[in-house]
Amino acid sequence: MEKITKEMLEQLAVLTKLSFSEEEKDKLLVDFQNMLDCMNKIREFEGSYEKVELDDVAFTNGEVVEGEDISSEFLKNAPSVEDVYIKVPLAIAKQDMGEVL
Repeated sequence: MEKITKEMLEQLAVLTKLSFSEEEKDKLLVDFQNMLDCMNKIREFEGSYEKVELDDVAFTNGEVVEGEDISSEFLKNAPSVEDVYIKVPLAIAKQDMGEVL
């Protein structure tokens, strides 16, 4: 199993042009080692599972929805409707040529 060393962390800091205090280095060493341990755990499972082709998977339980279409009743409760869509307030203004669209 690989181990992250303080030298590796210092080399990473040089390459990324970051600087860390000794406390930060100690915390990062633990965090990086935990990430590496997780990745090694995942590697243990690689190949130990059966690959399934998507054609073999049933995405539905076979039930068929029957009954009346209640979409028009649903749309009656919406504050603003256009055709079969519920209109909602603009969340993000899109600017083009200085005008809000």
